[in-house]
Amino acid sequence: MPWLLTIVGGVRDAWSDWRRGRLGTVCARGACPAWSCGPSTSPLDATHAMTPHPETTPAGVLYSPRQIALAAFLGSPIAAAYFFHRNFLALKDDRRAWRAIWLGVAATAAVFALAFVLPPGFPKPLLPLMYVAAIDIYASALFRKLLEQHISAGGRKGSWWTVVGISLFALLVVFGLLVAIVSTVPALFPK
Repeated sequence: MPWLLTIVGGVRDAWSDWRRGRLGTVCARGACPAWSCGPSTSPLDATHAMTPHPETTPAGVLYSPRQIALAAFLGSPIAAAYFFHRNFLALKDDRRAWRAIWLGVAATAAVFALAFVLPPGFPKPLLPLMYVAAIDIYASALFRKLLEQHISAGGRKGSWWTVVGISLFALLVVFGLLVAIVSTVPALFPK
């Protein structure tokens, strides 16, 4: 028996037929209707929208632009690149994740090469402040909105202790590489 229905977001007073079959024969048009096939438009369903479900909660953690800038300050651009890498992996962008690592290695090499050729009167603290500011601006442009969306969807923000620990480890590795280069090729670095 057909009925007149008002469908939210659809055609007003559309005809619908709720028959499921005829005399024991199952019809394909209504044999197994999906009763809850879409999101509810009922205002009573708002409580479900406020609590994130485990399957819709974003996996992984995202690091904030300030955390990435701190990593650059403590551990050189390679430490910041590691956290760019982690953010891109959490966002399922593998190509940009690996590009971030290679750019971090290149930026770290460029910063140290530049530090060796700067004139003696150049203020040495200015170089790290410049690349930290640049990394902070770039990370903010890439991740600020995404981090807000991630947190509001129930995702987690990365730990500051993780940032400090990995950054100090990166600093030790970079320092160890510099010492190894200076000790093996002393002609490159005159006194």
